[in-house]
Amino acid sequence: GRLGLADDAVALVFVRDKKLNGLGQIEFHFSVGTGVRPMGPTYKVASAKMRSREFATWLTARRQGQNETLDGQQMLEDVDMEMFDSDVYIGVTKRRKCPIGLEKARPVTSLVYHLVQDADEEYLYVCGLDIKTGDTFRFYVPDPELALPSSETVSQEFAQLKHKEIIGGFIFTCCGRGAPFFARPNIDSSPILDNFPFIPISGMFCGGEIGRGPSVSGNSDGGQEQSFLHVYSSVYLLLSYSPPPLRA
Repeated sequence: GRLGLADDAVALVFVRDKKLNGLGQIEFHFSVGTGVRPMGPTYKVASAKMRSREFATWLTARRQGQNETLDGQQMLEDVDMEMFDSDVYIGVTKRRKCPIGLEKARPVTSLVYHLVQDADEEYLYVCGLDIKTGDTFRFYVPDPELALPSSETVSQEFAQLKHKEIIGGFIFTCCGRGAPFFARPNIDSSPILDNFPFIPISGMFCGGEIGRGPSVSGNSDGGQEQSFLHVYSSVYLLLSYSPPPLRA
C-alpha cells in the first residue's frame, strides 16, 4: 500500500448474475485487515497547493480548534519522530459528490491516504491531489501490533461462514506487509487458510489495496466515513455457492 507516484490502477470487479435460472447462487464475502494507526492531533487544511506534474500537494494546516497555521516541520513535531523510519501517511477526510453505481452523484465522506514525501518550514509535502482547504486529516503509520489483531478479527468473521460451501477466495496484500512486517510468515493468508485450508485461493502483493472498508465514526460532522483505497492492509474476498432448491 505505498501510495506514491501516479501509476495506472488495476481493479477487479466481481458481479453476480441475478438471473441464474436454476443454477444456484454465488455470494461474495468481503473483509479488510487494517495495518495503520493514527497518531497525533487532528488538523484542518489551511492551504493546499496542488502540483499536477509532480502528482503532489503542498499543505499548511491548523490543529483542529486552534488558529495558528502550522508548516510541515511544526506538524511533524506533534508526532513521535522515531516513527519516521517507516512510511508515513496522512489520512484525509474528504466529503465529495460521487456517483455510486447507477445512482446520481451524492455527497460521500471517505478517508483517503496520502504518502508524506517531505516537510520543511514552509509546507508538508504529500503525494496525490484533491486535497482542499477545510479538509481534516491525521497522521498514520504502519503498525504490526495493530495489524495482527485485525487479521485475527477477519479470521473470526470468516469462521462464521463455515456452514456455507466456500468455493474459492482472493487475497490482495500490501507489498509492505508479509513476513518482514509481522516478523513471522503466513499472517496475511491465515484468515482464509485457517478456516478453509482446502479451497483454491489466488492473490498478489500490491500497492494500494482496493475494497470497500467498514464504515467508521470520526469525521467532524459526526457522520460515517469509509476508506476505499487502503495502505498496509490485506483485502479478502470469499465466494460461496448455494445450490438451487430442489423441485418437488
